[in-house]
Amino acid sequence: RKFTDIYNLSNISSDSNDCTTISGTIIPSTMYFSEEDRSKQSSLFTLIRDIKSLFSNSIANQLGLYGSFGYDLTYQFENIALNKERSNSQRDLVLYLPTEILVIDNYKNDAWKIKYKFNYHNK
Repeated sequence: RKFTDIYNLSNISSDSNDCTTISGTIIPSTMYFSEEDRSKQSSLFTLIRDIKSLFSNSIANQLGLYGSFGYDLTYQFENIALNKERSNSQRDLVLYLPTEILVIDNYKNDAWKIKYKFNYHNK
């Protein structure tokens, strides 16, 4: 599968189409979602799930997105009026697809390093 397949999977209006950046706008859903299904509506998490599906396989089970999530991601699910202005440069999350992972299994008292090699247009 190709990195650019993400635009076919997610409900995204594309602004960019290169191998290092996903840029665009999540198109909001017009459907009603019950309380227990709110996380299934179009949001940034739709994109994260779709990126994860592009790279998932049974051999590289440690490969995934790693990083941090900010508090304001709550607004992906709740339509709440903001009381304070948010800077456009504020990032709600930062995720990385690592090329190298150190796995530590405390239960087995073992550790190992996994290296991944990615290419884009055979580069």
